[in-house]
Amino acid sequence: MFIQILIGSITILLTMAVMVGFVGVSIRFCHRLEQHFDDGHTWNKSLFASLSAAVIMVLSANTICIWIWATLLRILNVFPTFESAVYFSLISFTTVGYGDLVAEESWRVLTAFVSINGLLAFGIFTAFMIQVISQSTDQSK
Repeated sequence: MFIQILIGSITILLTMAVMVGFVGVSIRFCHRLEQHFDDGHTWNKSLFASLSAAVIMVLSANTICIWIWATLLRILNVFPTFESAVYFSLISFTTVGYGDLVAEESWRVLTAFVSINGLLAFGIFTAFMIQVISQSTDQSK
């Protein structure tokens, strides 16, 4: 169990580095978009451009994190195929957890970390999206 906690913690730190990197790049990119689309009269184009870019970046970061988990689970032979590892990671990361595919008992602690990681990711990305909206609306005043 300790090894699973260690592996899960290290993987969460790795995915958090991915998320923080994407947020940093996204903030700079959204700021440039806002300046490009700001016509001085309305913030709709600027907000739409910024939010669209932010959503694409959030989806990209989440996809990379899901693939990191899937690769780890496949390397550890938690699941027999890469497809099942990706499916499990996606369902667990989003905290849906259908239960149609479960890890064997010896890996349950590690697989719970996928959901923990998803909760952290959605919190970070919700704060990021709020920041994008806030910056866009502040610049329109």
